[in-house]
Amino acid sequence: SSAGGAAAEAEDSGSSALAETLKTGSYFALWYLFNIGYNIYNKQALNALDYPWTIATIQMATGILYFVPLWLLGLRKAPKLS
Repeated sequence: SSAGGAAAEAEDSGSSALAETLKTGSYFALWYLFNIGYNIYNKQALNALDYPWTIATIQMATGILYFVPLWLLGLRKAPKLS
């Protein structure tokens, strides 16, 4: 009954591929939705305070203050720049 085992393995492989596709699609959908929210937030910030360079600098500083300690402590691998 190796045919039954092969069919079950093929079905597992197919459902695994479908799950992986759905997972990847979900990541793209979440990225898109969060990106929309981020853009709306930026537009509201620029409407409230018309200093785009100041807002960009504050956002960059916040990111640096968040990630540099993670890199220094080894909690997150630092990117390699080429």
